[in-house]
Amino acid sequence: MTVSGQSHPLTEFFGPFAGSEHMRADDKLAHETFDMTTLAGPNKRLETIMDFLVHDEDEFYTSKLLPWELTDSTTVVFDVFKFDRSIADVVPSQGVPRLVTQSFSTHTQSLVRRGLAFMIESDFYRTKRGKENFMLNLQQISDAIHTTAYFGVIHALLGCEDYYKTWRYRFAPVHGANDVLHQERWRWALVQKSPRGLHLLDATMKHEMKRQNVVPNIWVFPPKMGIYVSMVHPEQTSYREAGPKAITNLETNRTSIPTFRGCEVHEANAFDVDFTGQPISLLERERQCGEYWIMEPDENLTIYDATVDDWRTITYAAANTAARQMATDAAGEGEGEGALEGLDGKPTILLMRPHQTWRMSSAILAEGGSKLGSTFHGTHDFVLQTDAVRKVYMGNYTFFSKSVVKRPKCAAICEDVFCTGYVGGEGSELYANAEAYTTDLQEDNIGTAAQKASIIAWPINKGCVACRNEAIDLTGRFSQRERKTLVGGAGEKLHFTNADKLYTLLGLQEIEPQRNMDDFLMPVKQVNTVMFRGHCFSDKGGQGNVVKQVGKGHWGVNTYPGVRAARTGLGAYMKECDWGRCGIPPANVAKDAGQKSAVSQEEEQEEDQLRPRARPVTELRAADMKKRAKAKKAK
Repeated sequence: MTVSGQSHPLTEFFGPFAGSEHMRADDKLAHETFDMTTLAGPNKRLETIMDFLVHDEDEFYTSKLLPWELTDSTTVVFDVFKFDRSIADVVPSQGVPRLVTQSFSTHTQSLVRRGLAFMIESDFYRTKRGKENFMLNLQQISDAIHTTAYFGVIHALLGCEDYYKTWRYRFAPVHGANDVLHQERWRWALVQKSPRGLHLLDATMKHEMKRQNVVPNIWVFPPKMGIYVSMVHPEQTSYREAGPKAITNLETNRTSIPTFRGCEVHEANAFDVDFTGQPISLLERERQCGEYWIMEPDENLTIYDATVDDWRTITYAAANTAARQMATDAAGEGEGEGALEGLDGKPTILLMRPHQTWRMSSAILAEGGSKLGSTFHGTHDFVLQTDAVRKVYMGNYTFFSKSVVKRPKCAAICEDVFCTGYVGGEGSELYANAEAYTTDLQEDNIGTAAQKASIIAWPINKGCVACRNEAIDLTGRFSQRERKTLVGGAGEKLHFTNADKLYTLLGLQEIEPQRNMDDFLMPVKQVNTVMFRGHCFSDKGGQGNVVKQVGKGHWGVNTYPGVRAARTGLGAYMKECDWGRCGIPPANVAKDAGQKSAVSQEEEQEEDQLRPRARPVTELRAADMKKRAKAKKAK
């Protein structure tokens, strides 16, 4: 139906008609080929602008990490000999010594056939611009080959066995629930937590790798981490620590540092691998961590809210209402009054925030070269054919390639050492009922900006495990993977009252399979359930805020308003907080920005009176002369 103006009956659904001149596909979409067009008249063209993403033909991926290796075979077979280290036995005369042991394994990898093609119209090819387009198509395919290889190198390193992580799980048992995930918590955003964090990480990893006779020579940083280390680190930009070199570093166009503690430093690219223009960084992923708090009757808690980057107070009345509703929902699931068993009118409330989601980046420390592995390639074939019917030229290029890691011990993945952004789940909103949480879980809103709330409130008995320990699990028990690291059967008891009922109520059995998955390239989204005591202030009975608990989780004790900028790498390190004193109102903490604990005015006046005053130099000299005169007279 043709209408005039903007009065089309579908306007209210699809908006006003913009006109056919704004709806041409060739204005917005990419072309597979260009045809010869008719010129509309003379025009003056100033220049030709090329929008081209071209990698160097031999970047560090295939020159330092997994170097190129040409092969005519489509299958690669390599053998691995392992010689066990042992202590020599005591052997008496004419005794038979113990034999040394070794193992042998054969590994097979198949190269993958890949290819790209292009088409150019014959009339267009005869023009100068057509010939230029033809050459750039060849360059485009060459760039695609290198991009594929570089992507494959990082994917192979992240997909192979993480030997050092596996070793820690097997031979570094955790003696108590409070030490669960201690390595993960220590490494979490380590680069931003302390100016010396990266130095300590480098020394620790090299010590672990030295036991396996591995001497790393290359660091692979995720995107933006090189800028942070080179421009924010005081050793690079502080005149006090770097001297005149600091001025040079600030004025030089630097995006990374060339070396770090004897290792070359390279920064991995974010790859543009499809037509969306959205780059993909294999070293970056969304990760979750969790915190929990214990709220006593008639107590208000003030916690950090990353969404607003400030303190937020949760009242006992609001928490009790949400917890009671959760317990009522559990009772409605066929459990009867058992869901409220042992709970009085004002129960202790467990506040759980398990899905705090951040964009975390990881780094790779490796001994690059053929000892680590190779990027095999071969059987390159290019065919150029003329299609006389359609008057086009077709170019078809295929090759075989595969990045293979031969010795996983030569590479260590330092997971989640750099944070680049906040996603969601670390707010102060309470789930009003169980349905709101299960809806988020089923619609995959957990850990996203669409998550309806952040905190689950649940009534508990004061003597449960959650009141004594520093680490609990939302499901009531740690995953089987974590329980294996606990010695003496620790963690078998339910972590909080009626945890099994909450498990059923929230439908947590749906995420049970992935709790034991620990691969870096996980095929499913991570949903965290492990939580640690979070930082909070307590206001009980109107007595004012005091520090009830310092942070024991992934972000540690340095929590203060404005910390989100430092957490996400926006040009600052996290400031050191001293929470050793109580009686700290959140307003004063926000004013001091976490540099030191704020105290009341009365305490400041008392400290001021006790603080030694600076004495004039003449007074000090006179006192010193009197002291010397007394000593001389005593002699």
